[in-house]
Amino acid sequence: MVTPMQQAKRETQVVRPRLRSGLTPHPRRGAQARLPRRLTALWAVAAGVVLAASAIAYAQQPTPGSLREQARQHYEAGQAAYQAGEYPTALAELEESYRLFPSIRTLYSLGLCREATQDLPAAIEAYEEYLREGGTEIPADVRADVEAKIAELRRGLARLEISVSVDG
Repeated sequence: MVTPMQQAKRETQVVRPRLRSGLTPHPRRGAQARLPRRLTALWAVAAGVVLAASAIAYAQQPTPGSLREQARQHYEAGQAAYQAGEYPTALAELEESYRLFPSIRTLYSLGLCREATQDLPAAIEAYEEYLREGGTEIPADVRADVEAKIAELRRGLARLEISVSVDG
């Protein structure tokens, strides 16, 4: 049985909704505080998903240091093959080294290797790219030697001119 005092207390008491956690919200904040909290939680979840996805993508990419190390291993294998006279193997190793980590040193070695395989146009192209990419890093005496080598290789190339006269 409810006494009149208890009845009056119930009628004047503010009814506060209970949250799922069993707690009642702060009387001044009410439902207005729940919306920003929900948005904050949603943003936190979205940020977590983005960070997790970027971490996975970053982990799948090789680091520049490891690419450089792989390129160095291919370069050394290419140098060993070149010294052994295995020019096609050396060329493949040097090309892979340059693909992994472009270097002017590798360009020069590619020029030497292509020259050894008698691929003179490709050798000239490698030497010219070496000079272009190296710029001022290449000492003047080395630059002069490479330019002389390019001129010598150009003289060794055959020139073929074809003229066609088509009547009617």
